Parts: sequence; C-alpha cells; structure tokens
Amino acid sequence: MLTEEKIIISPRAAAKISGGYPWVFSNEIVTPLRELPDLCLGALSSPKGDFLGKALFHKHSLIALRLLTHDSSFSPETFFYKRMKSALKRREDLYPGWNVLRLAYGESDGLPGLVADRYGDYLILEFNAKALLPYEEPIVQALNELLSPKGILLKNTASVLSREGITPETRLLSGTVPEETIVEERGVRFLIRPYSGQKTSLFLDQKENRKDFSAYTAGRAFTDLFCYAGAWGLYALKAGAVSALFVDISEEAGELVQENLKLNGWADKGTFIKADIFQYIKEIPSLDTVSLDPPAFAKSKKDLSSALKGYLYLNRAVMKKMAPGGLLATSSCSYHVSALQFDEMLMKSALESRSRMTLLPGGVQAPDHPVLIQFPESLYLKTRFLHKDSL
Repeated sequence: MLTEEKIIISPRAAAKISGGYPWVFSNEIVTPLRELPDLCLGALSSPKGDFLGKALFHKHSLIALRLLTHDSSFSPETFFYKRMKSALKRREDLYPGWNVLRLAYGESDGLPGLVADRYGDYLILEFNAKALLPYEEPIVQALNELLSPKGILLKNTASVLSREGITPETRLLSGTVPEETIVEERGVRFLIRPYSGQKTSLFLDQKENRKDFSAYTAGRAFTDLFCYAGAWGLYALKAGAVSALFVDISEEAGELVQENLKLNGWADKGTFIKADIFQYIKEIPSLDTVSLDPPAFAKSKKDLSSALKGYLYLNRAVMKKMAPGGLLATSSCSYHVSALQFDEMLMKSALESRSRMTLLPGGVQAPDHPVLIQFPESLYLKTRFLHKDSL
C-alpha cells in the first residue's frame, strides 16, 4: 500500500475538486514536488488548510492526483468493495441479467484508473493509473467476493499507458482464463480472445448504437468498415440485412469475422476483405448502408488536426459512394475531437461530396460507460446516423 503525504493544491484546483472534478494536474500542486515520493496516497489540502479528500498521487504524471474520496478515512479493502458494489448495482439496473458489459469505468464510478469488463465468467481489468497498482490485491478480492468469476485477467497493453510509466503486461490475477471463450450480446454470438486482440475482440461502448442502427438495416446490403470482429455487421445481419461486407486491415479481424459468422449461422451472408480502408474506399463502386467506426485518430491534442483530416477524407468518400436512400453510422472515439468539431467535419464532408444528408437520432457511449457531467473526459464517443436524400 502507499504511504500517505499531505499535498497542498492551488485554490483553483481546490474549487474543482470540491465541485466534483476528479483530477489535479501537476502544475496545480503547491507542495514542492521534490518533497514528495514518486507514488503516494495524497491527503489533499487547500492553501488555507481545508481538508479536501484523498487521492492517488504520481509525481511523474501530468495527471498528478486522482481523487479517491472526500472522506478523511481510507481503508482500501472497504473502499474498493463498496465502490465496486455500487458500480455493479448500477449495471444490474441498466442491464438486468447481462453478463457481457463494462463493470467499472474509472473516475465515473469513483474508481480512478480502473477499467473492468465482464465477458461471461471472466473479468478483464486495466489499471491506467500507476498509483493504483499497489491496490491490486483489494480490487481483486472485492471482485471475487462480489462476482465469483472463474478468472480475472490484467490486460495493461494500451499504448497510452506509457504516459503513466506503466510497463505493458498481460497477467492472470485470479483463477483461470482461457485463450478463447464465446459470449452473447442481444442474441449475437461473439468469439472472445482475452489475451490478444483489441479490447478483447468486442467494443462494449457501441452496443446501444449497434442496436439502434440495426433497426434500419433489414433488406439492405451492409458494409462494415474498420470492422474488427464485425459487431456492426453481425447486428445488421441479425436484423435482416441481406448481406454484410466486412473490411479491415487486420488479418486477426478476418479470422474473428469468419468465426463469428459461423457461430451465428451466417457464413453464407458475410464476406471479409483485408484492405487499407483509406485505399479501399477509392475502389468500392457503391455503398448502401455503412458503418464507419475507425480507431482513435487523436490520442493527444497534437493529433487533432491530422485526425480531423482523416475523418473528413473517409466520411466524404463514403458519402460520395452512397446511393440516395443509403444510411451511414459514423463514429469518433477520440476524446480530443469534440462533438462540435465532429459535426462540423460531417457538414463539410456532405458539402464537399455534394451529398444531401439528413441527421437521424444517434448516440454516445453505452450507459455502462457512464458520463460524469463534471468530468468531460468521461465523454469520448460520438456516433451519428445519417440518411442520404435525393438532391
């Protein structure tokens, strides 16, 4: 466990913390950093001496403090058990009986730096705050007591973790976790590979958007660009799409799509093409109903300009290739691309492709990825549904 140190923060940071914002940046700390250890449990104080709460401290991170609690006492065993129990209750209310969903979404659940996903009998964790690592044992203990999973896996492989100084690793924390397992989401079966792949092969944040968009897909030819495991196209096939074309640059994606088509009995309705989408979009003759769900183009502010250019290029090309009456589900999972910037990019895409596009109801991330209103960083996913009208 971490030692506790008193840390004085600026008046502005104190006001934000008191108001519910969970982070303090390194330039907002008044206590000289040289006087603090690399990692500790911070007892936060305003310059006037007011106690503000306890937080995880990492000297070498831009996000130097992550709020745990406003209380003066902190018992790791009690804290993580109660917070996880509350997070699980929220999920049970949202998705009664579901066993494939996000169980903990970091600061939004009062569990800073912790991401926990459930795939049937198995849990997969990510610790994206270095100061959280010493609390692995009480976190695993709480999850075992509350859920009794067959296994818990730590999967700290995201490239952004390097900013926290976290060494990439995949490690079994409890029980056993197989190389592959099969789960079901709204009647669609998916092959899950816990130890490999992106986000364990299924992006849980898009489940509501997949459901809503699939309502438009019956009788249509569907194209799933940046398909990875093919979730958008599989939802479309279940809803009655006559065919689905899956396109991704990853060979692993092709394997997953083929396996998922077989699992659902749709092997004759789906085709996978391995291709660079930026090149492939030039070659495809026409499009009917499309999902465009690329990976995060902007992982930091410095990537914003190039990210917007990439989104513009893809959306403009897709709109141009769509026939009148076609439908597009387009997304950005980059927090640094704001909703306004994304919508302005879509407007420009429509203008430059000479496409009359009508906005249909779309959405954000699924509610098991809750948005804390005082914490804009918790809202990252933008998804828009568009209909191409006749000019």
